Amino acid sequence: MGAAITIREHIMSTHNRKKLLTTVGVAAATVAAPAAMFLGAGTAQAATAWAWPDSDPLGVTMHVQSTGAWGWCEYTAVPVGGGIKPLPAYKVPFHLNNGQESTLWFPGIPTGTTWNVTITCEHGGLNNSQVIY
Repeated sequence: MGAAITIREHIMSTHNRKKLLTTVGVAAATVAAPAAMFLGAGTAQAATAWAWPDSDPLGVTMHVQSTGAWGWCEYTAVPVGGGIKPLPAYKVPFHLNNGQESTLWFPGIPTGTTWNVTITCEHGGLNNSQVIY
């Protein structure tokens, strides 16, 4: 008699186990989610590229330095203020090796214009900055 389990006891036992597993799963997810966000943010921030100008009377050389980004990239520069507003440069393709520098040369007279510069690469992050040249 003592060894026999009723259907009601079996259902309650199964329900309690499911409730315990759900509670443990929620607790584990609560602890893991902030850790995953913290670790993921560090990885995304590391893979970028940044640019700076070097002007001369015949044009502007843009130096693009990889800080983790690499592969085929696109350079976009849109004038936003100051000086004469030249035509924008949209999605100029170039190749960038990880940890190295590439250069792009644009003919023309430097105007002192502020540009929104965006660099996107197939392997790595997106970088936006304002540059004057």
